[in-house]
Amino acid sequence: MKITSSEVKPGVRRVTLDGRLDAPSSQAVEEEFETAIAAAKNIIVDLEQVSFVGSIGIRLLMTGAKLKAKKGGKMVMVVTDAKIRWVIKSTGTDQIIPVFDNMDAALGAFA
Repeated sequence: MKITSSEVKPGVRRVTLDGRLDAPSSQAVEEEFETAIAAAKNIIVDLEQVSFVGSIGIRLLMTGAKLKAKKGGKMVMVVTDAKIRWVIKSTGTDQIIPVFDNMDAALGAFA
């Protein structure tokens, strides 16, 4: 699992995950993920390059969203893969973290 982070506009940071978001990789990037989401008030988690999301990956995302909400921020996700979107929806994660089809739509959440 690779993780990168960059500011896309003032106050909004894009955190891109690449690979499988399973138990080993979630644990490996947990600290880096938390540091990346702490770097801005609002976060877009880009899952376009994620090929699998397991329950530990869902926990990582939910924990991040709760941390953002406690600090007065917001976290959204970009999910393009139908299988990943199904996992996000079937677990109810999309009820906590809004899901968008592309970066432009996700950026609109912070307008």
